[in-house]
Amino acid sequence: MNRDRSVSTEYLDYSGRDDVLSGGVKLIPIETPKGTFRVWTKRIGNHPTMKLLLLHGGPGATHEYLEACDSYLPAAGIEYYHYDQLSSTYSDQPNEPELWELPRFVEEVEQVRQARGLVWERSRGPRWSSAPNTTR
Repeated sequence: MNRDRSVSTEYLDYSGRDDVLSGGVKLIPIETPKGTFRVWTKRIGNHPTMKLLLLHGGPGATHEYLEACDSYLPAAGIEYYHYDQLSSTYSDQPNEPELWELPRFVEEVEQVRQARGLVWERSRGPRWSSAPNTTR
C-alpha cells in the first residue's frame, strides 16, 4: 500500500457505512432449520475492491487467533471481516446439535457474505478449502 496519507485516510474513512457507530461490528441474522440466530462480524478498513472474509477453523474455534491479521492487512489496504460462526464466542449459541453440519455452516457463510455485500472469487485456507473466499 502506498504510505501516502490520502490512502490511509480513505482506508479509515467509514462515513456512510451502517456499522460506523459500532466500530465495524454487525450482528448478521442467519436463517437455519431451527430458527433465526445472529452471528458476529467486524469490518476493518475500507476498500472498494479488495475485501477478505476471514474464516476460522471450527466448530468451536473463534475469530480471535486471526486477530494477528490486524498487524498486516491494514498496511496492505485490504478491507477485511472477522466472523464468529454460530455457537462461537460473540455469536448466538443455540443448544441445537442438528445445526453442527458442514452444509449448514457453508450456507451460514453464504448468508454472511450476502449480508456484508461481498463477492466470491477464490478460496484459501486449510479448513474451508472447498468454500470460496471473498477478495473483491
